[in-house]
Amino acid sequence: MGRFNSPAVQEKKETVPQQMGIGVNQMLTPAAVREISTIQAQMIIAKSYPRDLVEVYNKVQNACGNNTLAKASTYAYAKGGTAITGPTIRLAEVLAKAYGNVKYGFEEVDSSGKDTKVRAYAFDMETNTVAERVFTVPHIRYAKGKTQELEDPREIYETIANNAQRRVRACILEIIPSDVVDYALEECTKTRTANIDKSPEKREAMLKAFRRYEVGKADIEQFIQRKFEAIEDSQWIRLQDIYQSLRDGVAKKEDFFKPLAVNPVETQDPEYGETDIPNTEINQTSSDAQPEEGPELFADSKEDEPEDF
Repeated sequence: MGRFNSPAVQEKKETVPQQMGIGVNQMLTPAAVREISTIQAQMIIAKSYPRDLVEVYNKVQNACGNNTLAKASTYAYAKGGTAITGPTIRLAEVLAKAYGNVKYGFEEVDSSGKDTKVRAYAFDMETNTVAERVFTVPHIRYAKGKTQELEDPREIYETIANNAQRRVRACILEIIPSDVVDYALEECTKTRTANIDKSPEKREAMLKAFRRYEVGKADIEQFIQRKFEAIEDSQWIRLQDIYQSLRDGVAKKEDFFKPLAVNPVETQDPEYGETDIPNTEINQTSSDAQPEEGPELFADSKEDEPEDF
């Protein structure tokens, strides 16, 4: 009996359609048959070359040593008055590649013209484990308390992709062991901390970047509870995460920066037009982030981006 006709392989041929959400007795299209055959071959290869966890950790360490990835490794958003952070889709994709033998993505299942049904998934081909989310995305954009129906195919696709990516991330993180994820986050933090540049030029670049979202020096000082010139490394990293959320449109100024407490005896900063003394309130950060619920940081770079900080 040939290798590809062994009982083990025949058993996989029966279970893969079920893992893909396809009934065994359901009529399959030629494209579906080709897709199943491809996955079967990938599973056979994955079983033949199982992952080495030592190598996985080495790959994660090398990848997270890149400062560009490290700075894009976490997101920040506000929920119920609490600041939430977690690994982004960019980091999740890097982890999936380092872990190996993982197939992930999303596909449109059905569309009514007003909304689209989408399936996001992550498939560990070595253990035959599948994590998936099926959800519906309305063809609507929400902005400033108003809704707008989308008609442009590109805008519809971008809306679907924006909603799908956070489910893809959740599926990947369901497949990847939590200790690998935690190790990646620790390595990214080390890289970001080692590459922090709080020179006057970079501090000015940060202030300039935040001013695009009506966040001034006094807002930042209120948030960090100290003079901006005395900002700590962890606070600098936190502000980088917040800026990315503001830039990608997944958070608003009010989510992180509370209204300033104005005192008549305080003087205004002549350069920024704001009071230079923060009040005593500060946002809190939750240690148990829920990755599936958070926003995404995978948007293309925007025009007129300020200098990096």
